[in-house]
Formats: sequence, structure tokens, C-alpha cells
Amino acid sequence: RKKTTRYGGGGGGGSGTVSELSDLEDNAALFYEQRANDVPNQWCGGTPCWWMGAVSLVADDLPTPAQKVEPKVHFANERTLIHWFHVAVYFTSLSSAILAFAPANSPAEMFAISLLLMASFMIGYAIRTFHIRAAKIRERAQVRWDDPLGPVILGVTLIIAFGAFFFAQLSEILGE
Repeated sequence: RKKTTRYGGGGGGGSGTVSELSDLEDNAALFYEQRANDVPNQWCGGTPCWWMGAVSLVADDLPTPAQKVEPKVHFANERTLIHWFHVAVYFTSLSSAILAFAPANSPAEMFAISLLLMASFMIGYAIRTFHIRAAKIRERAQVRWDDPLGPVILGVTLIIAFGAFFFAQLSEILGE
């Protein structure tokens, strides 16, 4: 069943052996079989129990199949870091534009400062996530490499900031 012939007709440029692929397929099949056995525990009366243990669905200790590390994985990690930096630059630009035109001690000034703080935390978060993910990739750790909570936290923080600014402006308008 397991041959050791190279892919690509032996002309070089092959990426692995048949036995390596079979091992990966066996590990993936075992992983999905284990996950299928866990599914009934995640359902309550035919509906997903998202309110019960939702954090366990994104926990870092979930089993994952053996992962093959290619150079594009490292580049994707760097590309993600750069995208987070781009968003932080947009927030910083928006914050400085608001600060330039907002009157002193106004809700707009507080909103701009909060955007600046969010951009600072975003840069720190991006660097931290980059290094953690790079270590997982280097070690070929069989854990999740993605980060499902970071974008959610960013989105909720933005909604809260924009909502607070909206209601501060609304109360200022209605107070006049």
C-alpha cells in the first residue's frame, strides 16, 4: 500500500513521497472520525449549543491532523501581520484627522483618542500573534494556527467605540 516513489515522474520538483501522503491522510481521517464522535456532545435538542462552552470550540488544545509546513504558510503569517498594521494605520490616520478638526474637550476628541489607543493595542496584538503563530509553525505544533477571537474582539471594540461616539453626539445635539 505504501510506495516510496516520488511524485512528478522522478524528474525532480516532487514535494513528497506516497508514504508521507498516506500518513497525512490516515491522520486526517482519524482526526475527522474523532471529531464526528464529539459532535453529539455539542448539540442540544437538535440545535447547536453555542451558548454552552463556545470557548471550547475555539480552544487551542483541540486535536488537529498533522500539518505539512510549506513556505507559503510563513508568508501568509507575515501577510496577516502586514494587514493588521494596515488597519492600525487607518485608525491612526482617522484619529489624527479627527483630532485636527475637533474642538477641545469634545466627544470627538475622546473618540479620536480611543481610536488611537485601539490602534496601539492592535499593533501590539498583531506582533504578539505573529510571534506565537510563527513559533507554532516552526514547531509544527498540532494545534490550531488561526486566531478566531482577535477579529471578534476588534469588531466588538469598534462597535462600542462608534456607538459611544454616536450617543455622545446625539446627547450633545439633544441637549442644545
